[in-house]
Amino acid sequence: MNRPPLSLSKLIKHHEKKPYQGQTVVVVATVTDDERVLTIPKLTVAALRFTEAARARITAAGGQCLTLDQLVMQAPEGKYSRMHFIAVEKTIGESTFVSNASHTLFFYL
Repeated sequence: MNRPPLSLSKLIKHHEKKPYQGQTVVVVATVTDDERVLTIPKLTVAALRFTEAARARITAAGGQCLTLDQLVMQAPEGKYSRMHFIAVEKTIGESTFVSNASHTLFFYL
C-alpha cells in the first residue's frame, strides 16, 4: 500500500476552515514537519505515525498527537473527528483519475 506522507502545512490549511475547528484530524498516513509554517494552531491529530519534529511542534503548540488506537479509546463513536484524505492519482486504461478532499471519488490503494 502506498500511503504518501502529509505535511503540517496541508493539515493546517484544511483544518483551519470554520466547520472543522475544534475537531480531531484523522490521517491514515505519516504526518511530517513543514519548516515553512511558522505558527501552528492547537490541533488534535490522530495518525499512523508522526515524525519527531512534527510531534514536537504539535505538542509545543498545546495540541495532541494520538495513535489511531488511542482515538478509538477516546471517541469510540468517532464524534468530532474529521477524516483527511490524501490526493491519489490512479491510471485505469487510458484515463487518469485524481481524487482529493474536495471530491467524493476516492481510491483506496
